[in-house]
Amino acid sequence: MINYGEEVFKILISLSNQIRLIYQVKVLRNKPDSEIVELLNLKNPRQVYAIRQKISSYTKEELLDYLYKLSLMDEDLKLGKSIDKIVFPVFIASL
Repeated sequence: MINYGEEVFKILISLSNQIRLIYQVKVLRNKPDSEIVELLNLKNPRQVYAIRQKISSYTKEELLDYLYKLSLMDEDLKLGKSIDKIVFPVFIASL
């Protein structure tokens, strides 16, 4: 995506939102899909089904760690401490 000119900040936001959503569904996993859709104010109920297929691959701690690392990366980029074309691929490679 970076090679096609997409801004790293947009990618960070999208990735953070997806990881946050996976975490939220994992926390709410004992609730029915319809209730999760309502609680999380999702527009597409099929998202919950798709996410449920992924949540077993991650622990809550891993997801929170990813969110924390993304927030640090976002802060470093905004403060000019890191170069976006370097730090983001390194993060992706660490997944």
